[in-house]
Amino acid sequence: MALTPSAASIGEAEANAALIVRAVNSHAELVAAVSRVAAALLNAGAALAGDLEDGAAAIEKQDYKTARRLITPLAQKNNRDAQRIMGFMYMYELGLPQDYVKAYMWWSLAAAKGDGKSGEYRDTVAKMLSKEQIADAKKRASDCVARKFKGCD
Repeated sequence: MALTPSAASIGEAEANAALIVRAVNSHAELVAAVSRVAAALLNAGAALAGDLEDGAAAIEKQDYKTARRLITPLAQKNNRDAQRIMGFMYMYELGLPQDYVKAYMWWSLAAAKGDGKSGEYRDTVAKMLSKEQIADAKKRASDCVARKFKGCD
């Protein structure tokens, strides 16, 4: 059942997402910010169900192995919310090795599905990448789409 998002819950999701883009002082603060984003997305009525909800809960519990197991297949099925979370996981080393190129790739894929915030995150991480790295990330995203998301991680 789709929920109707309220302006307040969407605003809360956006405000919490902004916390992640800014530098944080500790891993605990980062985890709390990611958890708030996941919770706000759920409260905003995003089409998140089952494994995505469980993956967000695993992030909140800092069980990144479970989060990766649940979120990755959804991202590979072209779920933009899962793709956004994958970007966070790569950007902030949440159960995955820190990889700005992969964060850019996942946020690009989510942005291509209409997720404006992922486009903002992609543009922010782009400032940390060389032109060659951006070209690599774009190629990875293109290859991922061409392979129908098989082998994208």
